[in-house]
Amino acid sequence: EGSWGVTYLESFMRILGHPALQSSLRGVAKAGRTPKVAVLGSALGNQVVWGSAAFGFEGVGYDVLDCCVEKSKEIVGSL
Repeated sequence: EGSWGVTYLESFMRILGHPALQSSLRGVAKAGRTPKVAVLGSALGNQVVWGSAAFGFEGVGYDVLDCCVEKSKEIVGSL
């Protein structure tokens, strides 16, 4: 038996709005670097895409289910 969950955009934005993370992101931006994100258990990659689309992050997602990985590549390739 396994378990899984979903991270909704509202929760994702709440995390990105946390003062400690905002401070870190400002430091990365001031240094002229692109923020990077890794998502473990990324399913279809929505968190990776949200960060890239909304904030210009570079990201990579990892998931043990090949079907999720292949579908996410298909979705992103169609954008």
